[in-house]
Amino acid sequence: MKVLYAIAVVSVLAGGSAEAKDGLDLVRCGGDVAATLRGTHISNGPAAETEARHKAIGLKDLGADELTDDLSGVSWQICGKDYLMLMGAHDIARDVLEIPPHSRLAPEFAGGPCKKNGKDSPALIVAILDNPKGLTAHRPPGDTTLLPATLAWRIDEKAVRFVKIPPDGLGCSLEGVVTADGGP
Repeated sequence: MKVLYAIAVVSVLAGGSAEAKDGLDLVRCGGDVAATLRGTHISNGPAAETEARHKAIGLKDLGADELTDDLSGVSWQICGKDYLMLMGAHDIARDVLEIPPHSRLAPEFAGGPCKKNGKDSPALIVAILDNPKGLTAHRPPGDTTLLPATLAWRIDEKAVRFVKIPPDGLGCSLEGVVTADGGP
């Protein structure tokens, strides 16, 4: 018991070198990536440097958007899957959503205008859309095409988390389709 205590004291005095530098250090492919990252600090440095430090988990920067003055959406590919993180103050991952597989025919939507049963939706929406014709965001000016959602989440700005919502009656503009799926 004294040996374990001594090791713990030495580790703390050594500056906690055994501790992770950021939440990405804790990720293991095959584990629950979203749960691992939720509530952790994520370094906010150049993407290329972050990717280089985390080659073992196949980290790839997929972009970021400022959602509000206090909240950003940051997307990463980790262990071959796409994740969207709600980043709050001090670079803390407040919530993490594993994005289901998506493509040009079932694109990922993050932001832009949506309508619920024909009425403008004030919520920030993340969704997978049904796009059987493979339309792209590069549409003629004034195009108001909305694609129906098959899966959807709203961003609860107060609780800073993703809330799954029924996709029934939800249609979203091609403007918010991510670049990899043919977006802006």
